[in-house]
Amino acid sequence: MRVDDKVRERAVLSLFRAHRLTRGACLSHRELERDWRRIHLRLADLSAALTDLTQRGLLDMRQTAVGTDYALTYLGEQAARSAPLVEPVTFLRSWFALQRARLRRPSVSGGDPVPRRRADDPR
Repeated sequence: MRVDDKVRERAVLSLFRAHRLTRGACLSHRELERDWRRIHLRLADLSAALTDLTQRGLLDMRQTAVGTDYALTYLGEQAARSAPLVEPVTFLRSWFALQRARLRRPSVSGGDPVPRRRADDPR
């Protein structure tokens, strides 16, 4: 399943919203990965989303002695609050994509889903 930028953005911002965090409040990379597993998207999607949101100014990346923290910026806080009201069609598409991702079969390695065999595969 292809997950687009809007779905990833909505998923990351929903993690901050779930923790009831506002501008300047941080989540560590470790906390984001832990919560991301509950959404059932790939860790590569999290990395892509964090990079994109940081470049667009919605998140601020901070290096600490323990690791990397991500803080909501003013723009990120506004996006987390107002996104469903501004783009209802995109919000519904994102919600359906997240629901489909939750229903995917988990893989053995924890990465991408296990590929299905073709009908004509002799194995």
